[in-house]
Amino acid sequence: MLVVSLLAALMIAVVWPGASAGMTRSEAKLLRAMNSARHAQGLARLHSRRGLHHTARSWSIHLRRHDAFSHRSLPSGQSENMGWLTCRRHWAGALVRMWLGSPTHRVHL
Repeated sequence: MLVVSLLAALMIAVVWPGASAGMTRSEAKLLRAMNSARHAQGLARLHSRRGLHHTARSWSIHLRRHDAFSHRSLPSGQSENMGWLTCRRHWAGALVRMWLGSPTHRVHL
């Protein structure tokens, strides 16, 4: 079954509401799971920003085409969390829980 790499961790930035556009259902599902975890900690919601969204999707496609899984250099103030799961029920929550269990990934979330 198709493996989910989800937008090289769906590089999401905190921006004003309404900036989200062109997200797939899977991307939206992951964003909801991330926002649920952030809400539980009293943190602001995340919203997709078009430029970041495009860059993240391109990176994800690159990784799949090259059978790779690696972080890339990002401009200051940006970070990424990556995940690779086989498709299954509740995958978005599982991925967010994995990130929360890792100090390095947790700080990005």
